[in-house]
Amino acid sequence: RAAAERALGDAYAATYRADEAWKHYRRARVAYQEGGGVPADFYPAPLKIRTKWGAFHTYPDTAEITALIDEAEAAARASADRSLVAIALMNRAIQSDASSSVTHDEAGLNQALVEAEASEDQKTQRQVLGYLFGAAAARCDVDRAEGLLQRIARLGVVDSEVDQLELLNARSSIAFVRGDIKALKEIADEAIALARPMGPHLRSHAAVLAGFAALASGDWDALEAGGAQMARLISDSPGTTFCPMASPMRGLGGLAEGGGGRTR
Repeated sequence: RAAAERALGDAYAATYRADEAWKHYRRARVAYQEGGGVPADFYPAPLKIRTKWGAFHTYPDTAEITALIDEAEAAARASADRSLVAIALMNRAIQSDASSSVTHDEAGLNQALVEAEASEDQKTQRQVLGYLFGAAAARCDVDRAEGLLQRIARLGVVDSEVDQLELLNARSSIAFVRGDIKALKEIADEAIALARPMGPHLRSHAAVLAGFAALASGDWDALEAGGAQMARLISDSPGTTFCPMASPMRGLGGLAEGGGGRTR
C-alpha cells in the first residue's frame, strides 16, 4: 500500500496538483510507519512538493511540515547518506506559509551545500544552488545571483522538465534586470515550447516569461494578447490553483489594453 500511495503522490506532484500529492504522500508515510519504518529516500518527494506553495489550495500545517523535516533529517543521518542530509537541511532553511511568503536561511543553505558537495550528487547540489539563487535574487544581489546560475549551468543537470522551466524563470529574471531583450525573448520562446505539453499552472509560468520579454521590448500588442490568453487559461481551468506568477501577466495585459505606452 505504501508503494502505491507513494506512486500516486509522485504522479500528482508531476502535474503540480499539490493537494492530491500531499494527501497520498501522507498516506504513504502512515503505511510505511505501520509496516515497520519510513525509508530515508521517501522524504525528498513530499518535501519538494511542499515548496510549490502556489500549487496548493490548502497549504499543509507548519507543524506537520516541521515534523516531516525532523523525520527526514533523522532518517538521512541514520542512513549516512549526505545527499539526503543536504535535502533535509535545505528544507529546514526555506520556510513559507499559505501566503507564499518565503524566507531563506542562507547559513542553513550553505550548510546544505557542504553536504551536497560532499555527497557528489549533482542534482542535490543543483537544488541547493537554486535556493541560494533565490536568496540572492530576493535581496537584489544580481552579481551573486548570476554567479550561482553559472554554477548551476556548469553542473549541466536538472531533475525534470519542470525544474528546467524553473531554471528558465531564474535566467529570465536576471536578463530582465540586465535589460537583455534578446536573451529575454530567447528564454521565453524556450519556456513556451517546453511548457506546451504541461498542465495549465506550468503553462502560466511560461506565459509570464513571454510577458516580461514583451514588456522589455515595448511590444504592447503582445502584452495585451498575453493578458487575454492568461485570462482564458485561468477561466478554462477551474480546478487548477494558480500561483502569484500568473498575476503579472493579467496586470501587464490590462496596462496594455488601457493604452500602455502606445500613441493612439
